[in-house]
Amino acid sequence: MDNMLQIRCKNPTLCSKEGTRVVLTDLNHNNQTDFVLSSRAFAGMAQKGMGQQILKLGIAEIEYKR
Repeated sequence: MDNMLQIRCKNPTLCSKEGTRVVLTDLNHNNQTDFVLSSRAFAGMAQKGMGQQILKLGIAEIEYKR
């Protein structure tokens, strides 16, 4: 299993188009998909200078791909 994912949040005001790369460490075997990100990974999805603002969201809608 390839455990590297590219993720980005869907808020164009705060989030970059590129998003960030993360390593998947645990896989839930049902239809629910939740990502628990470190603050560094969460802020990594932000546009330059928007890291603190995205952290204030706490929860963000995201897209991901392998």
